[in-house]
Amino acid sequence: MEDSNSPLTKQEELHNIKKYCHLLSTNSEYQVGPFYTFFNIPGEAMEDNDSNTTQDYQDKLNQSGNDSQERERNMMLTTCVNEWKLFSLEDSRKYLLFYRVKMENYHKNDDGVYFFKFSIFSFINDNLKLTLEKRYSEFIRLENKLEKVIKARPPPLPGKVIVHNDSSMIERGTQLEEWLTVVCNDRIFHCEALFAFINAPKTELSQLIRIPAVSKTNIIVCQVADHASVNAKAENFIVYNIKVEIRDRVTKESIHQHWVGRRFREVVVLHETLKRMFQHYKMKLPELPSKLSAFSSAEKRQTQLDNYFKKLLGIEEILDVLIVRKFLNLESSSLKLTKLL
Repeated sequence: MEDSNSPLTKQEELHNIKKYCHLLSTNSEYQVGPFYTFFNIPGEAMEDNDSNTTQDYQDKLNQSGNDSQERERNMMLTTCVNEWKLFSLEDSRKYLLFYRVKMENYHKNDDGVYFFKFSIFSFINDNLKLTLEKRYSEFIRLENKLEKVIKARPPPLPGKVIVHNDSSMIERGTQLEEWLTVVCNDRIFHCEALFAFINAPKTELSQLIRIPAVSKTNIIVCQVADHASVNAKAENFIVYNIKVEIRDRVTKESIHQHWVGRRFREVVVLHETLKRMFQHYKMKLPELPSKLSAFSSAEKRQTQLDNYFKKLLGIEEILDVLIVRKFLNLESSSLKLTKLL
């Protein structure tokens, strides 16, 4: 019998390493931070950094974008950024089209049930301000109604709070504010159940239906033009620079253009959110480039991402989805829709 403690030959060691690498590369459950660190895959090595975001990179990108030659020179250099936060964690208020939601306060009734008070300001009717007080269970019922009626899933509600102190309840209210912000500003969720929940007049839904979609009034053109290596406080990664141009659909004139720098993991967040939302909906999303495509080159991934966004923007009314506007940094002011609202 062969001794199980005998040392492996070089060929056996190589065979085991190949087998192990194959296992890692074919199972997405193992493709976390240490996986990317070990294989030196750019852009995915570290854990998410949830510190406050800085605009250093975005500002520099747009400033240099005014001069294409200067921008090209800058993109050849390594850009230094102290902090980086996923776009989805940024404030949504710049990207609203219809309503701004604000959590005012919370209180506990005599039965020990917590209620949250919200104010909702309409951009459609300047004189309209909605006020509502809701308990958490009412949000759950609305979530269930939206899934049944719309066939698209709203963002997940925050989890249950175990410790009911002031800070935990304020955090819960802030999370519910963000949730309500999304469903009020994604046209796909506009239905009678939502407007009954926010105490909107019966005429509000019919008025919203008459407002053209973003894609009906604008042409949005995106190009993943290049990429840059970024040295952040705790990690190094690749950022893909996207040129975003807004054109008037009638005149074809350019209204606005800007640059957005996004990491690949931010594209994954966008894609997974859309996939979750439209799992049971008629919308068919384009295929996301494989995470393992980073084994080839950043240039190849840049081309793949460029194709991905061209297909994504080809989906009718995709720009009505708030997270897409946030990803592309499409602020409401730049869309020139105020005249319609």
